[in-house]
Amino acid sequence: MTWFDIIKIRMPFMSQKMKWDTSATPLNNEQELRKNVSVDNIERRVLKNSFYVPPNPTDHISIGKIARIKEGVKQGVAFQPITIGFAMNKTDITFTDGRHRFAVAREMGLKSIPAFMYKEAEMP
Repeated sequence: MTWFDIIKIRMPFMSQKMKWDTSATPLNNEQELRKNVSVDNIERRVLKNSFYVPPNPTDHISIGKIARIKEGVKQGVAFQPITIGFAMNKTDITFTDGRHRFAVAREMGLKSIPAFMYKEAEMP
């Protein structure tokens, strides 16, 4: 039995595929949907402030929201893409919407996810 098999037994939601509703529309005309935004790039550039959900969060609100999202993954729910923006320094990323969905995607080991971003924003 491999390490990945053990993870699938202990965390069965990880063998599921996280579905995204890419037909969703942005909140305003200044945003556009990007379908393959790197999870690693978001993690590396996101501001680690009070809105950041770290791996293995300890606060009860994040734990509850993450549990509900994981249940949705098991049931095949299609999630809205996350919405990210840039901080005042134009380098760091901030979450406008979807920080818990991002945390689940990161935990599942997804390489990229869809995200709404401002049209002029550059994301390596």
